[in-house]
Amino acid sequence: MGRVETKKEYLAELGRKLARLPESERAEILRDHEEHFSDALAAGKSEAQIIEGLGSPESLAQGYLAGRILEQAEKSSSVGFRLVSVGRVLKALVILAPLNFFVLIGPVFFGGGLLGLGWYLSGVLGKVVLTISSSVITGSVLGAPEYLSRLSMVLGGLSGVFAVLAMISIMALLTSGALSLVLRYLRWNLKFFQEGK
Repeated sequence: MGRVETKKEYLAELGRKLARLPESERAEILRDHEEHFSDALAAGKSEAQIIEGLGSPESLAQGYLAGRILEQAEKSSSVGFRLVSVGRVLKALVILAPLNFFVLIGPVFFGGGLLGLGWYLSGVLGKVVLTISSSVITGSVLGAPEYLSRLSMVLGGLSGVFAVLAMISIMALLTSGALSLVLRYLRWNLKFFQEGK
């Protein structure tokens, strides 16, 4: 749709852009904006001035949709869902304010790089721990009865596996914590953008 010029056109376009939201949530947003128009008109503003102050229906809807995605991600315990949500909110925020890309991308890539490095190092360290634990234990019981040698190999392997599982658990906790921080940062950024309008 082209440029909206009346309250009716604005609210209709906003309703279309919010179609992905549940009906009750969409109706509440439209009621709030209907009230905003009424209050501003009563204060002497024209419809054109109100529309200019609100920004385009597309931008306004994009902000609401990004907020909804953030809410769902903050409630979810699924790391995969939260990662996908971060990507969707980043996209929405960049669409809302293209220069915002430079504000958002630094912290997100820096944090993602640190997490990637952490996962890589935990994998390398896990391989080293498994190799050392099995070879040290095996080498330390040479000349011992065969059952002791086999038992020490099993125990060495198990200790290595537990060390690797501990590293994976620590990285999973760090990843989850980092995602929570990123979601908070995106929430702050979205709020900052919406309040600046």
